[in-house]
Amino acid sequence: MPVNVAQVLGAENIIAVDLRDNLMPSKDLDSALNIVAQLTTYMTNASADEQKGLMKKGDVYLQPDVSFMTAADFDQMTKAYEAGKKVAEDALPQLLRFQLSKADYQAYVKEKQSRRSQLSSATAYYIDEIKIRNNTRLPDRTLRAQLALQTGQVISNESLEQAVKRLQSEDIYGRITYKIDQVDGKNILDMDINEKSWGPGYLNFTLAFEDDFVNRSNFSFGAQYLYTDLTDKGGEWLTEFSLGSWKNVSTEFYFPLDYKQTYFTEFGVSINNEIRKFDRFNFDYINNETNTFHNIETEYKHTNVYAAIGWNFESAAKISLGYNAQKGSINVLSMEQKEDYFLHGPYINMTYDDLDNFFFPSSGLYANAKVGYNQTTSEFHQRGKVDGETYFYDLEVKKPFSFDRHTIAFTAKVAGSDSEEMLPIYAQALGGMFNLSGYHRYELNGRYSAFASMIYRYRLLDNNFGAFKLPVYAGGSIEQGGVWDKSSNVSWSSSISAGSVYVAVDSILGPVYLSYGLAEGGQSAFYLSLGGRW
Repeated sequence: MPVNVAQVLGAENIIAVDLRDNLMPSKDLDSALNIVAQLTTYMTNASADEQKGLMKKGDVYLQPDVSFMTAADFDQMTKAYEAGKKVAEDALPQLLRFQLSKADYQAYVKEKQSRRSQLSSATAYYIDEIKIRNNTRLPDRTLRAQLALQTGQVISNESLEQAVKRLQSEDIYGRITYKIDQVDGKNILDMDINEKSWGPGYLNFTLAFEDDFVNRSNFSFGAQYLYTDLTDKGGEWLTEFSLGSWKNVSTEFYFPLDYKQTYFTEFGVSINNEIRKFDRFNFDYINNETNTFHNIETEYKHTNVYAAIGWNFESAAKISLGYNAQKGSINVLSMEQKEDYFLHGPYINMTYDDLDNFFFPSSGLYANAKVGYNQTTSEFHQRGKVDGETYFYDLEVKKPFSFDRHTIAFTAKVAGSDSEEMLPIYAQALGGMFNLSGYHRYELNGRYSAFASMIYRYRLLDNNFGAFKLPVYAGGSIEQGGVWDKSSNVSWSSSISAGSVYVAVDSILGPVYLSYGLAEGGQSAFYLSLGGRW
């Protein structure tokens, strides 16, 4: 019940409708879900009480009796309508003072339509001056640089909207409004820019679970903290961690070098611990004899440090040149053997991303290419230290096509390295939901990988609640790919076919998936995930 927001927007009188849920009796607090629901209800009601206290004399407070339902009981809407009608009728003595005569109301509608037609008829404006009401932690010149609007020239409505979108794409701003004022014969662009009220730090979570209901389950839980406005040019600090079957901790800094954020530097460090399985590998680690082993389970541990300088040459495209160093070990668990290694070298990374939604895209394009070179030193059992050179590459393209409520998203990716270690340092993995569904994450590993998929999505429900949307989707996927130890083995005939069916919700907490995957050879798994890749 955002009374404070209405006051900030300039409301002289407020009619507030309080749709609070009732607290559950203590006897119903018998599960974790009910306890969380009770806590949420209490916090919501406490917020409504606080907002009610902000109301002034002359404001009207309405609280319909909706104790028979919760926010999710859509089948009770008829009764809710009747409850709202009753509380409004009971408050008529307070509400009638806002009533207009029929003539006054028609005059109001005419004036509003006249203003709207004047605004819509103008497609461009000559802007003499730009005025910014800056309610952020960033200086005005940073905002002006990001807007990239020039005075003393004609600016189209489309250019104004694109400028606002450039700011909103930073994902740190809340409400951004603008208007054109005429003062002393000049056109003044008056912009009101507000950052998100819960910033400058943002906390996100992810949860994933997968099970084949036979002999294997995997789970992961992660958190991400992003701190923005670290510098006056818009620097950021990002920290992430994941726990569960795969463990990861990373932190990185992003520093724009100019106020328009055209150029930037970035630095980061990460620590990883991953369990990977290799189906077939040849080892010649004893007396130069070659031995073939199957289902080799390994534990990868490594620490990676990198630094890069980059160029945002378009709002959706960037290129960076960096240098990374990595130290780690690969433990072959079943053989009690260990490979230690150290590598360092340059890389170049190019990204284009104008997808309208990363998890449920309907338009746009995502493309990423990373190639690099490393000098490597590794030591495995009795072989002693081995020095080598490694080239690696990682390419991915994602393109959705939509028609009405139907979307088909195509994905293709290839990756590999020409390393000569016993086990690849740059291990390429497949497995997991929409990544050879039916297999578990990191279940298929090799030196090279290739993968393609087609994911179909149908929007079942829009669930547009005005302030937020909660669309529900259903669909399926067709997937083909594989991993290989040698580039000469890469072929379509040795790749694996897979597919999945799923239902999903694009929630305010991130994407929620319930999926079943089946792969060639009878591999299958159920997936439940909340949130997703960062």
